[in-house]
Amino acid sequence: MPQSPAAPEPRKRASAAKPAGWRPGRWSTWFQNRRNWLVLAGIVAGLILLLVLGTFAYAFATLPDPSRMDLAGGDVQIVDRHGTLIEQRNAQGVRVTPVTLKEISPNLSNATIAVEDKHFYQHHGVDWGRVIKAGIVDVIARRPEQGASTITEQLAKIAILQSPRKTILRKLREAMVATALESKYKKDDILQLYLNSIYYGHHATGVEAAAEVYFGKHAKDLSLGESAMLAGLPNGPIYYDPALHKDRALARQAVVLEAMVNSDMISSTQAEQAKNEPLKFVFKENRSSQAPHFVDFVYEQLENLYGASAVNKGGFQVKTTIDLNLQKAAEHAVAVGIQRLGPLGAANGDFLAMDPK
Repeated sequence: MPQSPAAPEPRKRASAAKPAGWRPGRWSTWFQNRRNWLVLAGIVAGLILLLVLGTFAYAFATLPDPSRMDLAGGDVQIVDRHGTLIEQRNAQGVRVTPVTLKEISPNLSNATIAVEDKHFYQHHGVDWGRVIKAGIVDVIARRPEQGASTITEQLAKIAILQSPRKTILRKLREAMVATALESKYKKDDILQLYLNSIYYGHHATGVEAAAEVYFGKHAKDLSLGESAMLAGLPNGPIYYDPALHKDRALARQAVVLEAMVNSDMISSTQAEQAKNEPLKFVFKENRSSQAPHFVDFVYEQLENLYGASAVNKGGFQVKTTIDLNLQKAAEHAVAVGIQRLGPLGAANGDFLAMDPK
């Protein structure tokens, strides 16, 4: 009887065994070694540390000298031959009238500290607790939400660094300069410098100019409500401009007063009274001159003699040869003459002064 063909044997799967003589790759073995991972981590950490130290070294090497700050800097005053003020300004046409801390209302000093840097008298230039808090808030919001600059850091940025760019390097240099300022000046000196340097809008730099421009009075005479209003302006001089956005300005004033209450500088009752205080704004223009063309000529001569840098720095008085009384008489005579000759088509005139002696 014929035999049936045998069933084919099932195919065997290809063996997964490694071929004879196989060895794992060099890099595969290297990455499986824990010690090598530690070495790699150490190299990366070293590079990061080197980068940080290099950044610190560069920031320190390019650091301006805090001693170049001038406590007495300010306006250039142009006076006539009798000492009568003709015009007071700096090279940018911005009023800067430096005053001492004693000439500033304590209300304004306290309001500024409360809203800008409540730990001003405790830290040494940098408020690290505030920096950490601001960093956490920024990370959660995924964008810059809170500022952490102290009054000293702001002064460093305004008076020394003068850089509008917001970079990590600038913040680092800002902190270094702030620390240097704290070691050089007393706290009250720093506050005085800051209050004389900060911009309040309407071409007013410093508290004395701001008090004159907004309220027509000296900084020492400011009320609590007026002080809170001014203290809130540097955060956004245009955004909180009471001439353009009074509601925003009043809301900002309320924030300042609340900060003062939280810092135990005033009571809740005082804050409410200040909110209800009627504010009489004058918005006084700060560029007034009794002889504008003559002053422009004087500035041109000053820059030719001493350089633009010295003029920008300010803090000096220039006594000129002009006599304002005679100048006014001359201008009046020309105005009367033009009026009389108007029907003949005269639109302007010249004046010739002679000394008959």
